[in-house]
Parts: sequence; C-alpha cells; structure tokens
Amino acid sequence: MDWLTKESEKWIIIIDLDGTIVDSEAANSKAFQQVLKEFNYIEDYTTIMKVIADGTGIEEAKKLLNVTSETQKKMEERMTTLLMHIPLPLLPGVKENMRILRDFGLLLCLVTDNYSQLVIRMKNEHDMSDLFDPKYILAIDTFPKRKPSPEIVKELMKRSGRKRAIIVGNSPKDVAMAQNSGCPAVILIN
Repeated sequence: MDWLTKESEKWIIIIDLDGTIVDSEAANSKAFQQVLKEFNYIEDYTTIMKVIADGTGIEEAKKLLNVTSETQKKMEERMTTLLMHIPLPLLPGVKENMRILRDFGLLLCLVTDNYSQLVIRMKNEHDMSDLFDPKYILAIDTFPKRKPSPEIVKELMKRSGRKRAIIVGNSPKDVAMAQNSGCPAVILIN
C-alpha cells in the first residue's frame, strides 16, 4: 500500500461543483428563470435553454441576450444570491468517496463557475470543510480564468507542488479543460 500512497501524493483531483458534488440542476434552473424574469429576459428562456442544451454553452446564451458586461455581472450576482437560499443536496456517495480519495493522499481541488460564497455554504452545510482547503478552490471571484482554460490546472499544480491532475466533472467544459491541459478526465453522465 505504501507505493499507492506515494504515487497518489503526486496527483490532484480537480472537481467541478454543480452536477458533480451537488445536485444543483433544479436550483440553477429555478434561480436562472427568476433572474431572467427580474431582468426582463424571461421571453428568451426557451431559446437560451435550447442553446445551452445543444452544447453551445452559457457564453453563447449570454450573447443572445445582448447584455452589457455590467448587466451580466449584476445578473450573475443575483443568481448567486438566489442560490444561497435554495437547497443544494449532495449527490449520493459524494462525500464518502471524496474522503476515500483524500485518505489515499490525493489532493482535492474544487473549480466552479459559481461564486466562492456558494462553495463556502456548501462546505459548511454538508460538513465538508475538511475536504477542500480554500487555497485549492478556484471560483469566478477568486481566479480570473474560467473553464476550460488550462491556466486553472497550471495554477492548482503550482499551488500544490504536484505534477499530475485528473479532472472530474459533468459538462463539455470539464472535458475541454482536460483536453486543453492534457489531463485524464472522469466525466459523470446523469
């Protein structure tokens, strides 16, 4: 077992939050609809959801709305505020499996396109503070790059001093980040 521990101490596991750790699909949908309603874009909901479902991505959907960067920032902040008050249940077995990985010596890192306050809430609410050191959490308000940038992986390797990474996620952006970084990936399909 010593060889396994020595080998695992070279690796970081970069884990996505939404749909990988927490079952946030219903919460995100509810909050997104509310934000669109508040910012008078609700009539575009079906078109936006089609673009996202087609795999084009949220950035393309934002272009459809034709909003200023200031309005986009306000919409994102409002979305985070709403999500702070909607239950975010853990996916089954997540906490237990992450503890097993950590106990093998793997370093758990969390990358999300959400704000860090949502990550803090999730860690506290689900008693997971021991799993993620704040130094290894990259959120949209704590690191300037977003998925699928390979800079995210480079930064986490630099911070950890480790040389290998595995990406764990559930979206095309997670796959692209793994490809852009030359890392293996575990993609969850719900």
